[in-house]
Amino acid sequence: MKKVSESIELQEDICEIIELTSNDIETLAKAFDLINEVCELRFDDKEESQIVVH
Repeated sequence: MKKVSESIELQEDICEIIELTSNDIETLAKAFDLINEVCELRFDDKEESQIVVH
């Protein structure tokens, strides 16, 4: 269950970042770069982990 709560937490963080940066496309692009880095760091070592954003 920990993975599920981590995934939900990450999705909430992503949604918040998108809301905060959606007015500025350049900032939004940087935010997505950071999101990708965080996702890679968090889930690289867990083979079965998957991020599903609805």
